[in-house]
Amino acid sequence: MPAGGTYYKNVSVTLGTETEDAKIWYTLDGSEPLDDLGNPLSTAKLYEKDIYIDTTGETVLKAAAVKDGLDNSETMTERYTIVAKPEADIPEDDLTIISAMFLEDGMCLDDLTPYLPDGWSWDEDQDIYYEYRLDEMIEDKDSENNMLHTAYGALIYNPDPEKYLDTYIDVSIPVYTELGYVDVIDGEAYSSDGDLIYGAEAGDKVYLVASYPQEILEDYVFDKWIVQDEAGNVIPVTMADNEHVNDYPDPLVDKEDGVLFDGAASFVMPERNVIAKAIFERYDMDKKKVEEKTVQSLLLDRSELILKAGDDKTGSGTVEATVTYEGEGTEPVLSFRSSDPDVIRLIENGNKAEVTAVKAGEAVIWAACGDKVAKCNVTVEPGPADSVNVTVNGASVNIESLYKSHKLTLRLSGKSDNGQLELKTAGKAKVNLDGLTLTSQEGAPLCLK
Repeated sequence: MPAGGTYYKNVSVTLGTETEDAKIWYTLDGSEPLDDLGNPLSTAKLYEKDIYIDTTGETVLKAAAVKDGLDNSETMTERYTIVAKPEADIPEDDLTIISAMFLEDGMCLDDLTPYLPDGWSWDEDQDIYYEYRLDEMIEDKDSENNMLHTAYGALIYNPDPEKYLDTYIDVSIPVYTELGYVDVIDGEAYSSDGDLIYGAEAGDKVYLVASYPQEILEDYVFDKWIVQDEAGNVIPVTMADNEHVNDYPDPLVDKEDGVLFDGAASFVMPERNVIAKAIFERYDMDKKKVEEKTVQSLLLDRSELILKAGDDKTGSGTVEATVTYEGEGTEPVLSFRSSDPDVIRLIENGNKAEVTAVKAGEAVIWAACGDKVAKCNVTVEPGPADSVNVTVNGASVNIESLYKSHKLTLRLSGKSDNGQLELKTAGKAKVNLDGLTLTSQEGAPLCLK
């Protein structure tokens, strides 16, 4: 039998006696099971099988054994308190780690299982082995017109099933692609099947169509496309031909008139990310052409930017553009774009772009004005939620980590014969622990708690 005490689940109590053929009588309301003569009282029950206690609160068990010709045993008393299980509080650090998780094309939820913090598991009512394929997923847009591929799942948190009820949370996990990004300014890109796209494989044909700026007092007439890759190479563009209108995807065709929309064109996707910009001629309400200044040069104040995802101090930055004009007229619009919104997000503010790191990776900030395009390469380093897999001299060592700026918090179990531990963080960084000194791969000291 389990002894009396406080329990967070139902209790099954086993009674026994060393006297052969003795009978055991018991009560669960705290009353005596036998009278002074050894006869069972009305509230007593004959013990025949384990006693199941599942009532929340205190249950007082009293039991005594009797056998003809022998004195009754002393009454045994045990108090069992069943406490309704609460849900455990979810650590904020756990949510930080989970929110940083992502899948790549072809991965399943189970691939993330090794990186779940202690106490977490997947809900068994879902298929965690389903492989997410980007070409089978619906492409959605967020408010900033960025492509979203998202997997949805349910997690259970329970650090101690003996004490707590399961806590269920729904999670949305981004699914990233190795496709090259196609970013279009004043237009849209489509696949040969007519699907709106934001990325394509090298060698794929990408179709373009212009989208006119929304201006009340001016009219725009499409002029040409400027398309180049992130290395600055100009990509040849083939303008569409109305004589072969049936050869183009439906979104490029005006069904009412049976002709192609303005700016209908195509190009072959290179190995690198691509920026495409539609160039327009502007006309005022009197049908007079609005003269624009010629953009002589477009320069950014930096060609490279390094950020750290999730870091308050180094997780954001600014890129500033300087434009040199020539001639008379109005100034063309200056705009900024991110080649990979899953890595960096931009907020345009005049001739500046405020950049925020989203996840580790590489991206390009494009600036476009008139017929000029400039770029800044961005590298986002791993942020505050990298998983750590550790092997010490062939032996497994369990580590939980949480990066905060330059601090690394570890809970370590395991032992190395030579006292040195090699820690590998998600294959992106490496630190060595020698005694109590922890240094990064670059040699910068880190705090060990």
